[in-house]
Amino acid sequence: MSVWETNLKKLELKRIIREPHNEDIRALERNTVQATAHNLIASLSSEYCFVYDNEHLGPNLDLCVAFRSSDGDEFTCCCFVLPVTTREQRSWLERWVPASERGKATLETLVVIGCRSGRLRVLSIAEASEILIISHEAGKPLSAAEACTAVDLHAVADALGIRAVGAHPSREGVFASASGNGVCVWQLLGGHRHVQLIGRVHLERPTALALSPEDALFVARTKPSEIRVWQLRFEESTWTGPAEAPGAESKVLQGRLAELDGGRLLAAVASTVEVVRCGPRGLVVKTSDSLRYLDYEKGTDIWNQSGRGERVIGLRGSGGGCGAIDVALDEDHIGTAVDPGLVCVATDAGVIHVYRLEDALRVASVVVPRLRHQMGSCVFGSRGESLIAAHAQLIYRLQAVSDDAPASEMNR
Repeated sequence: MSVWETNLKKLELKRIIREPHNEDIRALERNTVQATAHNLIASLSSEYCFVYDNEHLGPNLDLCVAFRSSDGDEFTCCCFVLPVTTREQRSWLERWVPASERGKATLETLVVIGCRSGRLRVLSIAEASEILIISHEAGKPLSAAEACTAVDLHAVADALGIRAVGAHPSREGVFASASGNGVCVWQLLGGHRHVQLIGRVHLERPTALALSPEDALFVARTKPSEIRVWQLRFEESTWTGPAEAPGAESKVLQGRLAELDGGRLLAAVASTVEVVRCGPRGLVVKTSDSLRYLDYEKGTDIWNQSGRGERVIGLRGSGGGCGAIDVALDEDHIGTAVDPGLVCVATDAGVIHVYRLEDALRVASVVVPRLRHQMGSCVFGSRGESLIAAHAQLIYRLQAVSDDAPASEMNR
């Protein structure tokens, strides 16, 4: 049994945090793009974005930074984005950091927040401030005057709101956003105060998206309910920004979207897809009542091919109505024949189920005490040593406890 599974079977409730706003938490997102910042977790409501440290500041979940919407706009979704390394930063890494450790260096952490108005906000955790505001519909950053303009949500069409954002797991500064009218793929440039539009897909009613390490863009839509895929193409070039931009000249990967005529149909689904996440071999797809694992190339169900006998993990029978899902790599199985992935699902019965991506077998079920209503989002810790769940205005932190821990500690 791996360390992951051992830890997940010993989780106990350690702390409950009440966030200081009068509405439900909309989403939890874990930083999966920076190896040394996997401990960071973002919590989102319509007005606030809180970023927590799940490991480095002690045994509890600690608040690092709090952002608040100051112009009347509402937050809808968020993701962590891999920062762009400028020429100066690369020189510093090459001079002072051993080659074997450069991939672990964390120079900055960025969060992109989608808003109801169709704006995208790029937040810097290091600076604790908003560093860029982008218009999804216009396909460009807002000017200083436009960024300061208050948002009149009564005049904003529902189709303009950002419904999903997703970051590329390995391309610096690359992320995608979806509104009711289509999907844009972006890349941040030197200093993160500039951005270029890589490509736009005109697609009605997208609901979820994900970018894979192989530069594929997956978009789920409704009416018809289907998942389509586009291939990103990247070519390295030199970008020179304004003279006042720090690290103005830097190498960037200019990308473009292929198959702009509508992309390739990956799979047709029976109901609206609510969440998609990229796993080691395929796409984890969550609908209102089921969870599926689809092959990247053919869209066929991997669990059915592995001999499970069922095409989906049914969610209604286990509580149903779950919030977002989280997919994590089990490092003990990387490089082996085993698919090194785990997925957790929170249900409305107050239970979080953890499944193995290799064969869809349940490896752990965690009961959250005091919880009797529908769960929200849930995310893993970096080694399965913790599990964070959101419900209403509360965040629950469950932590793996050693076998010799005193009983008083178990209930703290």
